[in-house]
Amino acid sequence: MQRRQAAKRREGRKNALRLTPLEKSKLADDLRAAEDVYRGLKREGKVSRPLAKINDIHEVDFAEVVGRLQQRFPGERIRVLNEGNGKSLFASGLVSVAKGVDLDFIKTDIAHSAQFDVLASPEELVSKFGRDSFHLVVSTFGGASYTNANAAKAIMNVAEVLKPGGVAYIAIPYFRMDKELVRLAKNFRNIRIHRYDAGNSTAKFLIRKM
Repeated sequence: MQRRQAAKRREGRKNALRLTPLEKSKLADDLRAAEDVYRGLKREGKVSRPLAKINDIHEVDFAEVVGRLQQRFPGERIRVLNEGNGKSLFASGLVSVAKGVDLDFIKTDIAHSAQFDVLASPEELVSKFGRDSFHLVVSTFGGASYTNANAAKAIMNVAEVLKPGGVAYIAIPYFRMDKELVRLAKNFRNIRIHRYDAGNSTAKFLIRKM
């Protein structure tokens, strides 16, 4: 019985992270459309958010977050993934205020015209980086805001690339997959997902990996 349950959870974890063929087809269409959306946002000046604005959106001080992570992981370089970077000033801003914290940034995006180290949608994070790769993941209206493949699976990918003891902050407008997210998360005993936006139009998540 226990073996069957363990096997069922393993299969559930795989399914929570990988897209179905239909979802992959939707993702491919969305990625093509995202280029035009991104160019429009760039013209409107909405892709160069400073650190203060990102702190405000997530309702947290990221300098304090990385400071706590440095204490939790003494001697380690704190790896930070900025998912959906666009032309964000998050990395440079955080380096300037997080004195004494050794930071290593990776930037991803879904638009070729954005600033990124790795071109990747949030649904592909585990396949691109592997599990247990980052101390902190921040997604501020990132890829899941523009892809309709499966936002719940995108969030689970964010959770799985966290190192045990790591945290993630995600902001997604008009998220409507709460039940699906709860269903998928049940397969992961070491992941805690807390939605803290009080039902506003922008869903805000804090994720901890135990």
